Amino acid sequence: QPRAALALLRHMRSLDVKRSLLTYNAALGAMAQGGCWEEATELLAEMGRERVKPTLISFNLALDACAKAARGDAAMDLLQQLRGSRRLAPDVVSYTSVITAFSRAGDVAPVLGLLGAMEEGGTAEPDDFTWSSAVAACDRAGEWAQALALFRGLRAAGGATSAAVWNAALSAAGAGGQFEEASTLLAEMRAAGFEPGLRALNAVLRAAESAGEGEAAMELLSAMRPGAEPDAASYAYVVGALGRQGRAEL
Repeated sequence: QPRAALALLRHMRSLDVKRSLLTYNAALGAMAQGGCWEEATELLAEMGRERVKPTLISFNLALDACAKAARGDAAMDLLQQLRGSRRLAPDVVSYTSVITAFSRAGDVAPVLGLLGAMEEGGTAEPDDFTWSSAVAACDRAGEWAQALALFRGLRAAGGATSAAVWNAALSAAGAGGQFEEASTLLAEMRAAGFEPGLRALNAVLRAAESAGEGEAAMELLSAMRPGAEPDAASYAYVVGALGRQGRAEL
């Protein structure tokens, strides 16, 4: 409960009880869970006024709050503070939170810039969560080709070790109507040892609808099993694919 955490912190101040680093980090954790970015950044500023030195954990919790609220501007400000610090340095969690904040807003340019900075700097190597956020940013912005290029680059470098980044790539292929690409990705995902869930399968069905691949969509639908059972969107994509295929054959 973010409000309860803030109220308790203010009550401690009214009683002139010292707020320690542990106290502030606990409050920042509550802000992060609730996506309360303004309160989180204010808590960091208050720590400075109270002469409580924030740690990297403190900053990362505030960055997490910014990420959940899709506030890339605020996250970037915090990242710049970390970059300019003599005592602290941003890590992969810091960069990934900023990338996620911009990604959720569909703002591609800063995402690609930060990703490049991480690769060039060498101090914070992007992980799969970083890459999946970057691919998702391109997907949300309608830049499906860029999303797939990022994913292919990651694969060539031996990455893509989590289902999240595969899902992000499949989502981009689905949004771009790239049925052949989506089908290939699905096969590669399975070969890599990841069982596709509903999100991945629906992405392929979405691509099938755009391409008018009704028969392929029906085949995929019939193969969906418990754990990834078709939902309303699945059926809608298949109906749409059959409709487009029918019109194409007339």
